[in-house]
Amino acid sequence: MAIPQKGFNLQMFKTLKNRQFCWMWGANLFSNFGTSTYVLAINWIAVKEHGGIGLGSITLAYGGTQFLLQLLGGVVSDRFNRKTIFTITESLAFMVAIILAFAGERHFYPIWFLSLMNGLNGGISAFDTPARTTLINDLVANEEVAEAQELYGLAASITSVLGPALGGFLLSLGHTGIAFGFNAVSFIPVLISLLFIHPQPKELQPKTVPVLSSISEGIGYARRNETVKVLLLLMTIVMVLGMPYQTLLPMFAHTVLHAGSTEFAALSSAVGLGGFMGALLITNFSNTPRPGQWLLYGSIAFGFCIFLFVQSPIIHWASLSVFLAGTCNAIVLNLDSGLLQSLTPVEFRGRVASLSGLNKGGLAISAAIAGYSAHYVGMIGVQMLLIILLWSALIWISPQLMKLRLGGETSKA
Repeated sequence: MAIPQKGFNLQMFKTLKNRQFCWMWGANLFSNFGTSTYVLAINWIAVKEHGGIGLGSITLAYGGTQFLLQLLGGVVSDRFNRKTIFTITESLAFMVAIILAFAGERHFYPIWFLSLMNGLNGGISAFDTPARTTLINDLVANEEVAEAQELYGLAASITSVLGPALGGFLLSLGHTGIAFGFNAVSFIPVLISLLFIHPQPKELQPKTVPVLSSISEGIGYARRNETVKVLLLLMTIVMVLGMPYQTLLPMFAHTVLHAGSTEFAALSSAVGLGGFMGALLITNFSNTPRPGQWLLYGSIAFGFCIFLFVQSPIIHWASLSVFLAGTCNAIVLNLDSGLLQSLTPVEFRGRVASLSGLNKGGLAISAAIAGYSAHYVGMIGVQMLLIILLWSALIWISPQLMKLRLGGETSKA
């Protein structure tokens, strides 16, 4: 199955003519600002209050719960009404955000509390992400799925630029509770938008199929389909070995640059700006018959940009390096994710989304280990080891990526 042909980046905006998709896209765009602010605030507070141990603990709490529940979340998404699931998960996340906002007002930040809140968000995300992904698919025609997913990725990239800047501004006001309060408010438009959308599920798995059998069936599909398998494997390599640099940004700003929350926000915004540029550029590559080349070259360049980052002694060079890293990372992950959704049959999309979502848990666990290690041996040494492992894994997978074709034998289940 080939990816629909399209122009530079205008085709994906045509999906906004779908009023229901437009409602959801706009609401999630605003909600992503809150999420970006929350992530920046809780990471910075963890580093300031508890150092690398704090950063590692909250990251492990999020990733551990998400990892354990992710496959179940995919099964639920394929078996039950996705709008209902998404409404429940967003409501639960809203309640967690309110609790954090009240805690921020009282400057109540013990490590167990931050870990508990982040762990709850990780568990919610395990069900929220596949439900959200497949709900988007239910709002548009099959031939518009790739464009809808790319446009959603673009919205996330936009907020990853401006969200950290907003978070840095809110933190600079001297009251961290404001940042958490804004995150709570950001859920309201999403919950309101759900009143106006009425998706038509394209296909749901019968509830008579046992849950474990459903999970096994999804894993079996991914193992049999060579294209899906290599795309999931590359995503794992890039996220687990490459993406921890982003989690370690507050430690780099605090211990290497000896900077404050404003500089940390600037670095995070630079990553987001790079992601935005990558999301714009990706539509030039997604119609190539040999996407494996772009995936491989982009991943190698991603590792090189991280290498430049850890060697940067001043914030200007560090910002430029993470901007380039964000660009390469967005090209790789958005292209990879778009291919996965477009090449996967409707009945398996929720479970494939949950399999790819496992990488978020893997990333959190990897970043937690990196945070703990950096607390004792230094961030730069840990990051250099991850870069070496990333390049080694890319060399190992490169033959499979170079053979990847669209519409060819590697696309068959």
